[in-house]
Order: sequence, then structure tokens, then C-alpha cells
Amino acid sequence: MSAVKCHGCGGTLQNADLDAPFYTPKTPSDDVLCQRCYRMRHYGEVLPARVDARAYTDMLRETNIQRALVVNVIDLFDLEGSILPNINALTNQSDVLVALNKRDVLPQSVNDAKLRHRALPMLKRRGLLAKDTVVVSAEKKQGIDRLIDTIAKLARGRDIYVVGATNVGKSSLINAMLSAAASRSLNPITVSKARGTTQGLIAIPFEKATLYDTPGLYNPNHASAFLDENAVKLVQPTKEIKPRVYQLSSPQTLFIGGLARLDIDAQSAVSAIAYAANAIHVHRRKTDGADAFFTAHEGKNLTPSAGVLNQKTAFTLRQGKHDIVIPGLAFISIDGPVRVTVHTPKGLNPYKREALI
Repeated sequence: MSAVKCHGCGGTLQNADLDAPFYTPKTPSDDVLCQRCYRMRHYGEVLPARVDARAYTDMLRETNIQRALVVNVIDLFDLEGSILPNINALTNQSDVLVALNKRDVLPQSVNDAKLRHRALPMLKRRGLLAKDTVVVSAEKKQGIDRLIDTIAKLARGRDIYVVGATNVGKSSLINAMLSAAASRSLNPITVSKARGTTQGLIAIPFEKATLYDTPGLYNPNHASAFLDENAVKLVQPTKEIKPRVYQLSSPQTLFIGGLARLDIDAQSAVSAIAYAANAIHVHRRKTDGADAFFTAHEGKNLTPSAGVLNQKTAFTLRQGKHDIVIPGLAFISIDGPVRVTVHTPKGLNPYKREALI
């Protein structure tokens, strides 16, 4: 059977894999939309889609993104893990606006200005240069009007490309923006094929310009890459995280579900605060016997799990607060000095940073 294109986004239709791009439950034909475009056209709802890094780069090179405003959606819960690699290079130093999403899952006691102040140097160190940064919550519709106003100011009538990794809440944010914009202008939401590409962009009339929704870039260094669909839902926070505070003596261990284990080696007790989805069980115990404990409880008390913790990464934290981040799963704020050995499945690479909170 010859390839049939979705007349909404231009992607090649397929009805074999629900989770793959351009899926339709119908038999592909010239008058059929992919499920993502169908939801957009009939319900004004954007569904997430994802591509790998190579396809993503090819897709952006075929667009006019170098002359547009780029809105890069970043997950506040997983800052560095949700940064697109070389985004400024891909856009040829286009104007970039950063939307720091998922404000609602972090403690409300921390104000937005502090989060923005802490986030900016972290993003800059990863090569993300932005004209402006807005803290938002797509889920709670917080900061959406300010985001739209900032987009209008920076875009100056140019096209707008919304980019982001998978799991950052990009589609939810676009839906919140469309809803807010519709209440302002009452313009109907439509979908059309994006110019210059058949890679799956969706073009949306927005605030007297055109907004392009791009597929999410798949990040293999993310907890969701090691889990099935049901388990992924457990690691993604859906409401405000309750910080879990521990005083850890050496040698003690923290298990973060069944996906990470932190062994503490310090001369005196240290303070550790775990930030993870409330559904994730955090367990403290002595390091002695931790291997046997994991074998006995993996997939039970220690869930979700990838079945193994066969990679070790050691960090030496100096005096002061630092975060140990397990991408897509948790960040643990620890008061140094301390040496921490992190056990994860091979390929899930933790990192350290200055404390976000």
C-alpha cells in the first residue's frame, strides 16, 4: 500500500501503533486525519507527539524557524533533563522565549521569582540563551496571559514555534494558550498543513500570527524511557509535591521507588529532602543489606522499577545545598559535605546541580 498523508499535518498515516506518530484508527485514505489532527480540529485539543533527535533536527531545518520566535517549554521538575540539545544552534540564534512549566507541582512556599532566578543560570550553562523567561502552570492555567503577552511582544507578527522534549507538558500548555486566546478573540481554532515540511507540524492561527506545534523530542536519559505506560504515570507529578525530609547518617541509603538508590558517605549526619511524585515510595535503610533488600522488594514496595540498578555514579558534594537529580524521577536536595553514590538502571544518568529550592 502506498503512503497516504494526513491532510492536516502532512505526516504519513498509519493504523498499526497507537503510540507512534500519525496514528489513525481508520484505514488511511486521502480524506482521513491522524488522531492528533482530528482532536485538534474537532475538539481544539492538541495531543502530544514525539520524534527522535535525528528526525527532529531534520524537521526544524525544513521550516522557517530561523526567522521566527521559538517558545521552548521546559519542565521545572526536570530542568536540565528537558532542555533540547543545541536548541540555539538549531534555530540559528532565533529569538527564544522559555516557558518554565509545571509550576503547580513544586511547593507553593517557593515564589516564582526565586525559581526563575535559580533556573536561569542552570539553563545558560546548558547552552540555552533566552530573550525572556516566564513561569507557568498549564494544569492550573497560571501565568498563561503573561506568556501570551510576552509572545506577542517578542514575536512582532512573526511565526511562533513551540518546541520541547517529551513529558514537559507542551501540548497541555498549547491547549491552555489556545483557550485563553479564544476567550480574547473568539477566533475559531483550525488546523492546516505546515509550510515546507511533511514531518508532522501543526499550524494554528494564533494572535494574528501562526503558531506551529512541533512533536516532542524523545529523551532517552529520562525515567519514562525505562518504564511502561502505566508506570510512567506514577513518576509524573500531578499535584504539589510533598517534600520528604531525612537526617541521614553514614552509611545509610535512600531508595527512590525501584529506579534509584542513593548511598550516603559522610563524617556526620546530613540533611536530605526528596522531591518526587507523591505516589513514589521513598525508603530509608542502612546501606548494609541494601542489595538484598532491593532483590526482595523490587516491584513491590520499591515501585516502579526497571528490574535492575546496574549503574553506579559517585558525586562529591561540597559545603552547602546541592541537588542530585535523577532525570524524570526525582531530585534530592542534600546539605554537604558528603559523598553520594547513586545506583540507577544503566543509561539513566543522574547529575548534580546547585539546589533549585
